[in-house]
Amino acid sequence: MRDRVTDRWRAASRLRYDRGDAWLALIIFSATVLYISWLPRNLSPADESVYLYEAKRILEGQVLYRDIFEIITPGWMYLMALLFRIFGTDLATARIAMAVMHGVGGVVIYLTCRRLGIRRGWCWPAALAYLVISQPAWPIASQHWLTTLICVVLLLVCAGRQPARAAWPLLPGLVIGVLIGVQQQRGSIMAVGTFTWLVVDHALQRRYRPSPPAAPLVTQLSLLVAGALIVVLPLCAGMIASAGFQNVWRALVIHPIFNYGGTTHCEWGHINVMTAPQGSYTFPRLLKYLPLVLIVSLLRLVVQWVRRQGQQEVRTLTLLILYCLFSMLSIAYFPDFIHIAFIAPAFFVAIAENLEWTLRLIPAPPKLLRAGGWLLAAGLLAASGLRLHRNMTRAYATYRFTLQTAFGRVDVADARETQLYEKIAELMETVPSRELFCYPIVSHLYLMADADNPTRYQFFWPGYNSPDQVQEVLDTLKAKNLPYILALPAFLSRSDPIMDYIRSNYEPLTDAGEIGKGIFRRKDLGVPPPLGKAD
Repeated sequence: MRDRVTDRWRAASRLRYDRGDAWLALIIFSATVLYISWLPRNLSPADESVYLYEAKRILEGQVLYRDIFEIITPGWMYLMALLFRIFGTDLATARIAMAVMHGVGGVVIYLTCRRLGIRRGWCWPAALAYLVISQPAWPIASQHWLTTLICVVLLLVCAGRQPARAAWPLLPGLVIGVLIGVQQQRGSIMAVGTFTWLVVDHALQRRYRPSPPAAPLVTQLSLLVAGALIVVLPLCAGMIASAGFQNVWRALVIHPIFNYGGTTHCEWGHINVMTAPQGSYTFPRLLKYLPLVLIVSLLRLVVQWVRRQGQQEVRTLTLLILYCLFSMLSIAYFPDFIHIAFIAPAFFVAIAENLEWTLRLIPAPPKLLRAGGWLLAAGLLAASGLRLHRNMTRAYATYRFTLQTAFGRVDVADARETQLYEKIAELMETVPSRELFCYPIVSHLYLMADADNPTRYQFFWPGYNSPDQVQEVLDTLKAKNLPYILALPAFLSRSDPIMDYIRSNYEPLTDAGEIGKGIFRRKDLGVPPPLGKAD
């Protein structure tokens, strides 16, 4: 026979998950959720607190892109605002929600492997790799992980393509629409990738001359686009109606392309002084070289293509290669090891698929292969368990101070962080409006001390932000005449215009010790009276 390779694509499309899959999925979900839920609740002053505070502002009635400046689409902030409304505005709400998302992500990775015809023995290690390698790279509540979850769902949907159903492309289109609603830059690239895959897969079907497709290519592509538009158009209409076209265009198009793109970039797999400590919890070098697995997949694809054999294997490899390549392109705006961790699940699936293919080539008795598989599984579980335990132990040793704050329990690493929080919380009791400006990025204190940012910006940096935005912040600060400002001069240039304004009108709290160097009191304010004696 010309094609002696198993028709894996058709087998995968007919796959029905059985009880064994259900038990493994339950174990993956439960273990992942429990482990991540037990990790310390350290609140990142950067990305995590920025977006969680924006969700809190939305919950309080402020409008995204009008009252709050943000450069990504609103899916993550809306989701967190909803969860805060249901379960309370607390760090525990965000972290447990994140644990559940990771648990679902692990299950979807497993199911994707199974959908591609990979045996169970190679499916669960892909989900385990996600927990051991990907999650520790960025162990916070982040919109990036929601994007990762949606992306693995998209891969699962594409892996389970049903050619007999003419309307099938509508489903991945809907998933892409949701993805764009969370992060437009990644969603747009993955939309192009899925579009490209449908075109290439159609060409493959014609080369192997199977039965005619259920729908012409133009119809399939139209359904894909229609599915995305079903989600994206109402979302855009709602954003424009509430915030105005200019605000939305400036935030979601102009700023990401020119401001973010013009100031933020790095090489593939980048790791620096600030990210190196987090990198020690995972494997940055492994993440950097993950794309090398595609060489094996590409060689197999070329061989089968030239021989005109293995139609279903070629289609599977085409899907995985294109998906991984467009995933890489989707993080090209800042491809450090952390962003690679966000797309790593696609490569874990590709590795599992290559291992499955390799195993089929080994001329050994099935019993011997099963015995070797059990030994390998035991070793993998033991090594992974030790690594996860080590990471958790290190994390608790690092974040050894616990604070009870307005945002629930927060674990911090340094006694000075405790002193800073306590001082800010004390000062806010003397400010009726509870307004505080944290500059350039200390957004966790807005949440912990229940303070209000008087500006639209949770992260602000001249150069990254445009001159008119700098002037907007200066005008706001002058109009508000805030009693206190928290600033970190060490991270700013000597000619920083915001810092110049602060130095001219404010003075450090010298009576607060070391932490007072970053807390600035308005010069005409004087020393506040002790609490309870304001009258």
